[in-house]
Amino acid sequence: MAFGSEKGPRDEDRRHAQRNIAFCAAEMDLPNAGSPVIALIHDISPTGALLLTATEVAVGTELGLRMQLSPRLDDPTAVAHAKVVRSDRRRPEQAYVWSWQIAVLFGQRIAGLEHELEALLARRRKLGL
Repeated sequence: MAFGSEKGPRDEDRRHAQRNIAFCAAEMDLPNAGSPVIALIHDISPTGALLLTATEVAVGTELGLRMQLSPRLDDPTAVAHAKVVRSDRRRPEQAYVWSWQIAVLFGQRIAGLEHELEALLARRRKLGL
């Protein structure tokens, strides 16, 4: 898979798959970080995600990502290798906890992710969200 340039995502690196609002937990394994960094998945598709985080992550950074898309807390729903293609500081009124939003592209499609996304959307509809 081709990843975006250091200046931001090329058009072919932008997600063309349907994005699904998620608001689920994630952990990022960043280079040179001593422990996982927490993030919130804002939206996700089979090819990438938009994450909210308190940590600045530079465009071009490759990271490991564990995502908790299901209510089962015993293990992560999906694990991916990803690359940051966009990193933006959020406006102060939005940034109380999550001061950065980063867009990542997955190195490859995640097996079974479409099924997990369908289940997530069904749970959200049932709750009226």
